[in-house]
Amino acid sequence: ILVEARTHEGGGVQIVVADEGSGLSPEIARRLFEPFATTKGEQGTGLGLYISRQILAPWGADLRPVEPAPGFRTAFCIVLPPATPARAAGRPSPEQSAERAIGQVIGEISERLDQLPSERHVLLVDDEPAIRRALKVLLSAEAGLQLTEAADGPAALSVLGRLPVHVVVADKNLPGMSGIDLLRKLRERDLACESLLVTGYPSAASVGEALEARARDYLLKPVQVEGLRAAVREASTRARWRQIARELSSELRLWAERLLQVMTAATEREMPALSPALEILAARPEGPGRVLVVSEGSLIERLAMTGHLAEGPVSPEKAAALVAAERFEAMLVGRDLPHLEALALVRQARAASPATQVLWAPPVADFEQAREVLRAGAVALIPRPVDQTTLERVLETAIRESRVEARLQALIKACDELGLKERALRTRRAA
Repeated sequence: ILVEARTHEGGGVQIVVADEGSGLSPEIARRLFEPFATTKGEQGTGLGLYISRQILAPWGADLRPVEPAPGFRTAFCIVLPPATPARAAGRPSPEQSAERAIGQVIGEISERLDQLPSERHVLLVDDEPAIRRALKVLLSAEAGLQLTEAADGPAALSVLGRLPVHVVVADKNLPGMSGIDLLRKLRERDLACESLLVTGYPSAASVGEALEARARDYLLKPVQVEGLRAAVREASTRARWRQIARELSSELRLWAERLLQVMTAATEREMPALSPALEILAARPEGPGRVLVVSEGSLIERLAMTGHLAEGPVSPEKAAALVAAERFEAMLVGRDLPHLEALALVRQARAASPATQVLWAPPVADFEQAREVLRAGAVALIPRPVDQTTLERVLETAIRESRVEARLQALIKACDELGLKERALRTRRAA
C-alpha cells in the first residue's frame, strides 16, 4: 500500500492511497460511488465509498479514483481545498448541509432495512392436497418465496398467527370457512399481507365480495402459470412495501421531517419527486375525505350523509383531469357510465393517482365485466339498489386505504429518489 500527500493546484492538499490489488474494471469504476454498488455480494454493504464522499462534500473536499503510480493497480485521491473563513469556522453551505443530511438518513434507513426479514412468505390455502402441491410447484421457481400450505380457513389462521405471511392464495370454496370469509378475517386483523382468490365457480357477486374483502386479484381454475406467478410477484412486492411502512412508521415520519428542514432549491432540482413524497410521509392525515362522483348526481346527497366531502357529478373526461391534478381519496363511478367507458376511466384514474380508491356502482354487471374492473384497479363494486349502510362502510374503508396507499406510494418514490428502492426490495432464499 502506498500513501502520499501532495500539494494541489490552487492550494490545498491531495492525499493519495494506492494498492497492488486486482484493479478496477471500467464497469466497476463507473459505479464506484453509487449507493449499494458492491462486488462482494452479501459480504459488503456497498456504502463505504458513497458515505466517505458524502462526509467530505460539506467541507468542499472530494474523493475520486486517479491513475495509479507504476507498480500499483488502484489509487484513490482525497482532495482537500484550502481553508476559507467559513470552512475554518465549520459552517457548510445549505447545499452541503442538505447533502450531508441526506447521506446520514440514507445510512440510517439502510441499516433499518437490513434488519427486516427479506424472505417473503406465501400461504397456499386449498382443501385439495393435489392442488396445493401443484401451486407449490408452480411457485417454487420464484426467488425469495417461502411456501407454506393450509387445508382450510382455521389452519390458515393458525399459520398466520405464527408466521409473517406476505401473500395468501386461497380457494374461494373452502369447506366451512370460505376463502372470502378467510380474507375478511385477514382484513379484520389488519395484517400487512396481500391476498389472491382462486376459484373454478366464478360469479359477479363473488367478485364484489372479493373486492370488499380486499383481494388483490381473482384467478380462475385451471390457473395459468405466468398469470399466477405475476400476481404473486406483484402482491409480494406490495406486501413488502406495506411491511416496511408499518415497521418503520414513526421513523419514516422523523426522517421525512429532518430532510424537509434542509431541502434546498439545488436538491429539489436533482430529486424533484422527493419533497412531495416527504411531505406525505411527514403528514398525519385525518378528518373527512374528498370523494369525486362521476356521472350520477343522485349519489351526492347520500355521500354527504356519510360526513365526507362529495364533489360532482363530473364527466369522465373532467374526472380523469381532476384526479391527476388534485387529491381525492375516492372516486365513485355511477350507473350512467357504460362499462367500457367506466373501465377506461378506472385505468386512467389509477395511473394518474394510485392512492385514489375507485368505487364502481353499475346498474348491473356480469362476471367478466366485474373481473375486468377489479383488475383495472377498482376496489369496490357497490350493488344496486345502493344501501346507505353498505355505502358508508365501503367509503370508510376506501378513505382509510387511500391514506395508507398514499403513504406507500410516497415511500416508494422517496426510496427511488434516495437510491434505496433496490435495497428495500432485496430478497434472498432462507438457508
